[in-house]
Amino acid sequence: MPKISILNLGIGNINSVKVALTNLNAEVKVVDNASELSSSDALVLPGVGNFNHVMNYLRSNGYLESLYSIVIDQQTPFLGICLGMQLLAVEGEEGGVTPGLGWIKGRVVKLKGPSPFHIPHMGWDDIHIIQKEPLLSKLPTTPSFYFVHSYYFESDPSFVTATCDYGFNFPVSVQKNNIFGVQFHPEKSQKNGLTVLSNFLNYIKH
Repeated sequence: MPKISILNLGIGNINSVKVALTNLNAEVKVVDNASELSSSDALVLPGVGNFNHVMNYLRSNGYLESLYSIVIDQQTPFLGICLGMQLLAVEGEEGGVTPGLGWIKGRVVKLKGPSPFHIPHMGWDDIHIIQKEPLLSKLPTTPSFYFVHSYYFESDPSFVTATCDYGFNFPVSVQKNNIFGVQFHPEKSQKNGLTVLSNFLNYIKH
């Protein structure tokens, strides 16, 4: 049974992520400080919030050094959900230009979908899978997921594993080695979302 730590940054519905992972037979712990991160098989960073505020919180509470050591040096699997994916970027413009974790090349910018595409992008939408393995395997050809966001990760294309058409194609899933990010909410995406989380757990086991 994999041990998963969910970072509690006081944003988003952490409980729904915890319930989804627990239902998939993971041992889940909600982590409230950086010192608790090291005893996990994988880390999950969910959230809906402000890029600038969350990066400042991570920096001021000692998370950055711990995360770098665990995820980059020790290669512990990491899954960022929604804002958690955006934080992987080099920088984000929400709340003023702010350095991100910098683990995947790219920057976070505001959605500018043409009419009639409303901002925020909210509700169910299909995605186009570029690379199935390992996170997006066992899904339909054009699976639908639940989104809530006003910014997106303009990622280096070499790390993009899926996109969504919202008047233009933007990245909704990225991977670099042991680091994964999804813009959609798997914990709110019913069967398809559980498949993604199950794939992540299977990746950890192997």
